[in-house]
Amino acid sequence: MKQFFIFFLLCLAGSLYGQVASECSANAGPDQSICHGNPVTLTAPASLDYNNPPNIQWTYIPGPPPGIPANQITITPSNGLVANVTYTGPGGPNLPIGTYTFRFCVDCKDINNNHINDRPCDEVTVFVKDDPTEPVITEPDGVQDGFVLECSTANLGINLPGAGEFVSASVFPVDGLVDLTLNGTSLVVKRKDTNSPEQGECNYKITYYISNGGCTKSKSVQVRFIKPQDPNEDGIIEGTIYACPSCTRTLYLYGDRPGCGGEGRWTLVSGPGDANPFYESPEYGDAGVEVTAPGLYTFQYEVTNIAPCQSTPFTISCLVLDLEGFEMGESHITAICTDVLPAGSFDFTFNDLPNAVFSWYLNPASADVTIVTNPAGNAATINVNSPFDLSSGPLIIDVYATRYYIDKDCEGDEMPHVLELPSSDPKEVEEFIKKLKEEGACIYTCTDYATIRWYGSPKINLIKKDVNFLCSDGQESIILNQFYTVSNLYGYSDITVLSQPAGSNLPGTVTGSDLLTLNGFGDYVFRINAYTTTYNPTITCTDTKILTVRVRGPQPVSAGTDQIKCFNETIRLNGNDAYGGSISGTWKQVNCGVLPCSVTFADAHDPNTQIFLNGITINDLPLDLFFEWSYDSQDPSCDLKDVTKVTVTDCRVPCENLGLHVNAICTEGKMILTAVDNAGNEIDESVYTVAWTGSTPDFPILHQNPVTITDPGAVVSYSVKISLITGEAETCINIASGTYQCVPEESGCGITIKERCDECGNVILVAVDNVTGLPVPQSTYNDEFYWTIYDDGPTDMNKRYVNGQNPITVGHTACYSLRYVHYTYPPGVPHVPGYGTLCRWESTRRCVSVNCFLCEDFPDFFVAGCGDDLDQTLGLTFPSPCQGVCSIGGFGSGSGMLGVFRASDNSPVSTADFNIVWENGTTGTYAQGSIQDIDHVKITEKAENGCCFWQDKYVPRCLCHNEPGYVHCEQPIVKHCNSDGTVTYSPQSPQIAWYNISGASGYMLEITFNNTECCSDPSQSGTVMIPWPSSPWPIPSNYHCFTVRVKALTSDGPCPESEWSQPYTYCQETNDCYPVIIVCGCCHERSGEEAALPTTIVDEETILAMLKSSTAPGYSTLQDALKSVGVQTGAMEPFVSVFPNPAQTSLTVRFKKNTKETTGFTFEMFDTFGRRTLSRPMSGNGEQTLDISGFAAGVYTWRLVGNADGKVMENGKVVVIP
Repeated sequence: MKQFFIFFLLCLAGSLYGQVASECSANAGPDQSICHGNPVTLTAPASLDYNNPPNIQWTYIPGPPPGIPANQITITPSNGLVANVTYTGPGGPNLPIGTYTFRFCVDCKDINNNHINDRPCDEVTVFVKDDPTEPVITEPDGVQDGFVLECSTANLGINLPGAGEFVSASVFPVDGLVDLTLNGTSLVVKRKDTNSPEQGECNYKITYYISNGGCTKSKSVQVRFIKPQDPNEDGIIEGTIYACPSCTRTLYLYGDRPGCGGEGRWTLVSGPGDANPFYESPEYGDAGVEVTAPGLYTFQYEVTNIAPCQSTPFTISCLVLDLEGFEMGESHITAICTDVLPAGSFDFTFNDLPNAVFSWYLNPASADVTIVTNPAGNAATINVNSPFDLSSGPLIIDVYATRYYIDKDCEGDEMPHVLELPSSDPKEVEEFIKKLKEEGACIYTCTDYATIRWYGSPKINLIKKDVNFLCSDGQESIILNQFYTVSNLYGYSDITVLSQPAGSNLPGTVTGSDLLTLNGFGDYVFRINAYTTTYNPTITCTDTKILTVRVRGPQPVSAGTDQIKCFNETIRLNGNDAYGGSISGTWKQVNCGVLPCSVTFADAHDPNTQIFLNGITINDLPLDLFFEWSYDSQDPSCDLKDVTKVTVTDCRVPCENLGLHVNAICTEGKMILTAVDNAGNEIDESVYTVAWTGSTPDFPILHQNPVTITDPGAVVSYSVKISLITGEAETCINIASGTYQCVPEESGCGITIKERCDECGNVILVAVDNVTGLPVPQSTYNDEFYWTIYDDGPTDMNKRYVNGQNPITVGHTACYSLRYVHYTYPPGVPHVPGYGTLCRWESTRRCVSVNCFLCEDFPDFFVAGCGDDLDQTLGLTFPSPCQGVCSIGGFGSGSGMLGVFRASDNSPVSTADFNIVWENGTTGTYAQGSIQDIDHVKITEKAENGCCFWQDKYVPRCLCHNEPGYVHCEQPIVKHCNSDGTVTYSPQSPQIAWYNISGASGYMLEITFNNTECCSDPSQSGTVMIPWPSSPWPIPSNYHCFTVRVKALTSDGPCPESEWSQPYTYCQETNDCYPVIIVCGCCHERSGEEAALPTTIVDEETILAMLKSSTAPGYSTLQDALKSVGVQTGAMEPFVSVFPNPAQTSLTVRFKKNTKETTGFTFEMFDTFGRRTLSRPMSGNGEQTLDISGFAAGVYTWRLVGNADGKVMENGKVVVIP
């Protein structure tokens, strides 16, 4: 049973494989519909995927009874792509009417190399149909002789088709001049006008068809159209006279074509002289005449012999101004094959035409050429001031000559005559003619044109040098001028066929617009020639290009196997040469992802090209790069390409965790830098490749350790790289960088300060005895040490003191100074002050210059809170449930769960690998409680006496989930206690306040003016953005009416900004800003007047600065101060009282007056991070006690909000203590 089951699975797998991945597809050709009585031929298209031999088999699939049996159908040959079907039954050899199915089966090539040729099959259906209805055409003349004569439109009658049949019509010859319209029993045939000078075809064969989808029958009739030309379709056959008014005795008269068999003739109707014909063509309606005198001539054009078309005589007039003609002479055109017209002067003269004005035009107008004409204007000297480049186009000077004729009575009895011009200057003549026209004269002109041109050599630009057909079956069509352009041509071009494959029959010369058929595989080589030729003298300039067209069958294309390479290793791609070097493939980078496609190739057409990792750094690794190797073919369906992957890795290994760092010392004007490992051992340059770079001229230095450089008396930046070279790859790379300055050691009172490094890389400051070189121990009344430390470097203003210690440990960025007191006592006296002498010495402030080894390989971590911005952005792992640090209505102010995570992959730090201790003593990955108790964490190594550690302090960042809350207006009143015991209240400028968001480094205020309904301020408009550090923002004195929104900003969090707050509208005329008291701590308890108002306690310096900058007067009572800014003293009467303050476990809210508000109120509390920690509904009567036992110690803001309109009725602050 087990064996049978395995066999079944193998069969099933084979069946599924055959369904999913057949090696080829059989194609029996399209279904056919044929008419009964016609032979049936089966045709299957060839495929390169078929095996050789293909083992083809055609078979007939009989239909259900009473169909034709298989023994009455013969297929010959049954093993060929093309086969004939013969019926051997009664009425044969053609198939009877019916539907027949034939199957085509073929062997595939063994593409998957499983030694089995897949054999797919396909079927084709042949529909043999009965004859359709016999078509009938009824001729409009009723004769029914198969011939119809019409002027331009023939209306033919036709019969309707039978059920399931459809009709069509055709015309022959097909010249685009006949429209056919089928509409029921009518076939309308319309002959259109031709724009050609030829008459066009007269006789057309019109055929009407009726078909049933397989069989078609037809009926034809011959239609002859007379159709004279009538472009405007007004029924009048018209004509024109060339160049009228005429400046010569010769007139050319052109009539519309007279139509098939018609004749068009011109006759003189009137004129001042004779019109003698020298040319006539009645077939075309054209004629040429010479007149004997100037004046107005009228001619008639009439067409005859065009029945059934109508003809109406047509008349037209022409004014002959001059009999002798008006010609300037020959143009001057010269070719210069070097493409440079040299600087120089060239003289040109045209015929001197009396009473003519000449105009000379330069093209391009920017050419450095000047034209100097003679007084008559018919001759000029062309000064080419600098050589002119003819490679991109010719230099052209066009010359126009114009003679004017005046008719003073404007087509009256007086005939026009030559106008005497006052000048040969074109501008003066223009003004002269303009004035005559304004006086009512009619002006006619005779104009001639000539040109002076210099051409360079023509330029053939190949769009493609090689044109490839790479998936061909051996026959292709091509138009060559799709692959090249010719510019700067004044002449012609031709194409010579230089070579073609055997059996191809292209002629020796072709044109660029010919549709060429390429028969056979191989190379077709064409030479394209372009000629520019000028005469007098004859000069010919030529350009030649070779265009090769390659016709090939498809070949397998491979981009090579995938590779894994080191970053600094030479990388070469391994594509195949699919066409043996005759056709080049092309590499390109694909699927680039986040990084741009910046890799470059030494030769993009070399299958084994080297690549260069431009724009990629070590920090981007490991990185998968994808490269496509492809061959370009004109057939868009020819997909000859393959993709390979190159994985680039860092290849740098830890090298036993060298902990590379640099020790620096200074001696006798030299700086000595030594690269050492974490054990203090010098790096051996005979084992490692050592390379130093730095900021002084001594660098770079190779293959040395230590190195000695000249002390420049300034800070030296340096970097050292050590590595191992393995083949082409540079591995085991360690880099250390830093700065050092040789600072003279300070001495005083017999000691010198030394900077040293301990075994853990800490910076040790030690004062040593100048004689013994040993550290001087701290001893009261003997050697006393008072250190001042600035931990954050030169700009740190927050100093700390370390007294009574020597040596001491400081940070790598610290600055320091030392005050040292040394006591010297006579022998035998007590060592107490008063018995000895003192030596006091204070060093200058200086910064750490020694470079100690840091724990560079110690992992980097970060602290996050449950639900904060980092957690939500990175998807961190916290135990469930966890208390959110940004939650609304959480467990209490400033509480939540914190965790520590690896910076490399955001995973929680495991206590199996590190010791984790939080500020309150909690150990482990996570800590929960008051944030101020757990916001500091330290991580150390598990190893005993481990040196390295990581520590950080947590600050909640909640910009992603919050917005600045409760934007409102406040009226600050500064309370100041004077030295005489009196109290002064000074109103300040109103301010916009809001609840701050934890983690914000600043805020942005959006101020929109005149966007309110309550007021407007014509002095302000638009919108301004104001950055501000924190709430509140003082309102400028010129800001009277605006709407404000606030959002929080940060520069180091995952969310750079919060959402906008709800908008708040400020109108100076109507707003009642809620009063707040600003007071220093020493004055806070002096008076209880402000007990009902929110109070902010600041230091005395801030109070004095506010009073100094304010121009508002001081008031002796709070009521007077409030009245001065429009706040009614009733506002001091609290709506509620909130007590006790400070509070511990409970808080009472008491309403001091009953309210009729039926919708009630909501009492809310917020912690210092702006998070809502409590929200309780209240009726507005009596009092309510709130449980705050779970709140952490801190300052809280409360507010009472009316449910009806959301208005803040009152707000304040309360302190919660444990």
